[in-house]
Amino acid sequence: LKYETSRYFNEEDIKEDGYFIGGLFIEGAVFDVTNLTIKESNNKQLYSPLPFIKISFVNKETSSINTKGSNSKLKLYTFKCPVYKSIHKTDNNLNKNPIFYLKLRSKEKREKWIERNVCSVLILK
Repeated sequence: LKYETSRYFNEEDIKEDGYFIGGLFIEGAVFDVTNLTIKESNNKQLYSPLPFIKISFVNKETSSINTKGSNSKLKLYTFKCPVYKSIHKTDNNLNKNPIFYLKLRSKEKREKWIERNVCSVLILK
């Protein structure tokens, strides 16, 4: 499976065919819709919404991160962002492990996001 961030925050705006996941939030960063990257939050907001994620079925040997719609002159890095089912990551054994990992692009090296414990959650409780 391939997961791509879209520019859509509202289901009504999606005009293309495919499978999309909505309701994701990112903790410790914000999503830059212009460059389709994550970046540092300007305000002290702990959680911010992620756009819909498009799911594609691809051949593993030919898959790559889509850079369509981004500035190709930017040096981009990939952060493998863990996605948890809720914000309570350590409540029990089920929440200790992420559901899946979402490859998010960034102008910053992945180590920055790892040190800040950036993650995504499906349900805010």
